[in-house]
Amino acid sequence: MDKNKQKQDKLILVIIELWIYDFITFSIVFIIGLIFGYAIQTVIYIFFFSWIRQYCGGYHADTRNKCMASYFMFYSLFLLMLYYSELSLNTLMVINVLSGVYIVCNAPVQHCNHPLTLIEQKDNRHKAIRIVSVVIVIQILLYLLNSNWLINLTFVLGYSAILMIIQKRSKNYRGNDL
Repeated sequence: MDKNKQKQDKLILVIIELWIYDFITFSIVFIIGLIFGYAIQTVIYIFFFSWIRQYCGGYHADTRNKCMASYFMFYSLFLLMLYYSELSLNTLMVINVLSGVYIVCNAPVQHCNHPLTLIEQKDNRHKAIRIVSVVIVIQILLYLLNSNWLINLTFVLGYSAILMIIQKRSKNYRGNDL
């Protein structure tokens, strides 16, 4: 009994630690977005990226510091794209379609230290397909409205696809059983 209680206590501490870590990371990113005038875009970025990533998988850093550094690096690229991007809406839609198709065809991408059961793999694939479908529908609406907000979701899909590609090419990749 004591071993089970210790395992439960340890698991609870890990979960609390992850929540604190995620809260700090997202708070810093939001504050940076707020400072640069991209608060709403940052909230959209965090929401959709977290939602997609939860079911698609992709590259996982070896340490929390590397994870945070890569997250901030890609968020910085996101801000640069928002500020400097002059990509046409057609180019953004091509990127969206390519990224969406890649995610749907390859999700979930597993890390060897976090294997999924066959049921979890199927469930994550179905959820990934639904999420990407929702994102693509929103993107089509933004495209039809000739909206600059399209770049937000383009970056999210592109970033998610890139992380999946990196994971599939890493030594820590574990293939799906689907």
